[in-house]
Amino acid sequence: MSKENKIDFIPIVRAIVKLSSALSDADTVIEGKYYKFGLKKTLNQWVDKIEKATKPFMGKFLENSEDALQAAYDRFLELTEDLNIKDEDKTALILLYCKAKSSLNDMEKLTFEEGGMITHILVKYTTEMLKSIEGQYGDIFEIRDSDGKSIQAIIEGYDELGNAMFIKD
Repeated sequence: MSKENKIDFIPIVRAIVKLSSALSDADTVIEGKYYKFGLKKTLNQWVDKIEKATKPFMGKFLENSEDALQAAYDRFLELTEDLNIKDEDKTALILLYCKAKSSLNDMEKLTFEEGGMITHILVKYTTEMLKSIEGQYGDIFEIRDSDGKSIQAIIEGYDELGNAMFIKD
């Protein structure tokens, strides 16, 4: 296969690592006060589908690159360690939203042929979950953290961090 015909899997790697990290935020949301109404059903479906779709990839990643994966998770934590918006529940909801949205930004760089069925599944359920948060908690877009950082700035931070951590050779 010639170099120009190779598929760039880096965007899907970025997306899956972000979604895997977002699953821990989903756990916090599920235990908190924002886990109700439409989001409850949508988030349950999202967690189920994301875990099933990413499990094979994450298993191989852990086998071959456990240190790299832990470093990625640590960098995600560092990016938002000072983030505190109102309370832990709201902060987890926002981090879930931002990581999931940033993962979509990565997946939008792929054609169906490049990303395959896994990308289609990830995009479908992630989009539905994001729409549920937007519909139920649309006020999160008005929120700023104590440093004045907006939701969009957090998403852009995850985009930039992903681009810096996972680069093509």
